[in-house]
Amino acid sequence: MRRRGFTMTELLITLLVASFVAIALYFLFTSNSRVFFLQERIAQSQASTRFVLETISADLRRAGYLATPNSTSDKNLCAGSPVGGASSPIRGISIADGVDQSVVNMNTVNTNIKPDRVTIAANFRSSEKYRAKVNGTTVTLCGTDDTHPLCVGSPTTSTAFNNLFAPNMFLRVEDTIGKYQFAVITVVAWNAGTKASPPTITISAAPSTSCGFHGGDMAEDAFVNPVEYIRYRIETPTNLGCATDPKNRILIRERLDSAGNPYSPSNYWMIADNMVDLQVWADLDTGAGGGDSVIPANPNPYNHRGNEDNNPIAGADETAKVNLNPHLARTVHVAIAIRAPSEVPNYAFTARPVNNLNAIGEYYGPITSMALSDAGAAPVQTLTLEAVLENFFYGWYY
Repeated sequence: MRRRGFTMTELLITLLVASFVAIALYFLFTSNSRVFFLQERIAQSQASTRFVLETISADLRRAGYLATPNSTSDKNLCAGSPVGGASSPIRGISIADGVDQSVVNMNTVNTNIKPDRVTIAANFRSSEKYRAKVNGTTVTLCGTDDTHPLCVGSPTTSTAFNNLFAPNMFLRVEDTIGKYQFAVITVVAWNAGTKASPPTITISAAPSTSCGFHGGDMAEDAFVNPVEYIRYRIETPTNLGCATDPKNRILIRERLDSAGNPYSPSNYWMIADNMVDLQVWADLDTGAGGGDSVIPANPNPYNHRGNEDNNPIAGADETAKVNLNPHLARTVHVAIAIRAPSEVPNYAFTARPVNNLNAIGEYYGPITSMALSDAGAAPVQTLTLEAVLENFFYGWYY
């Protein structure tokens, strides 16, 4: 007689085999998911790192554009310094070494993570110089109906005008023979925007005629453009109006006024989150008269990521060399470290015991989990760039 169905033993064996298969499939799925999410975290941090480097690189290449690499050494700059009561010289680039250590997550553990700040001066608002007439502290631009050939490209709306020029920004004023000065903008007025009632800018001090400025030429055909400071730094995200991740740190790009103070929060941009470190250093040209003897400001920058040095005196000396003679800088190096958005349990946390990032590798973890069951470290991506200071190499700066 033919048996129908399974016996109880066969059924139990079948269920047991099916359970083993299900368990194996579960572990295979979870393992693949873990790898997938790990790769996704790494990809996110890599994308953020590349975006940061591209953004900073674009601003560094613009450093000094329609401005000056160093107002104390620029021989085309009247009196060698800005007018209008500016508290310090205008530098195309300046570096603050290790000043943001206090914002590092777990800074009492990761004592060797010492982020820098970098400030860049340039005309970031346009690629043009604008025809103007200068009478004392009043600068008059072209009206929208002015047909003078040099008026082409001037602002044609009040919005465009106000976006270009703002109070507490520097105004670069140039005469017809290429001499220029800086003053601080105090008031801007579009008026009617016409030739009869043109836009005007009031500046803090009248341009001097003592260093070759042509008084008559300035009254007819001067050229002006805005100059401002842009600064990159790392901070805890307390100004974004949203819930704050206690482990998160952000890189911000902010506009500064002529005195080096931040403008309103509307001029504050978050470039990236999950930041770990920002290091900036420069190569200086020590050849007299623009020779090609180029040396790093730090004796071994690739081992120490620039001015993040074990010897605090050496680090301070490097920063001082760059800030004292920014016009001698030829290239700027930037090292960025960004962590993945979340921790990975199988990566144990490792404090940063030395300043050399390469001694830790890309998986050093300055971020720990908030829950013991999810303890681990976030993978950290570190990339560097080298940006050429395209507006700095001119023989007359020596």
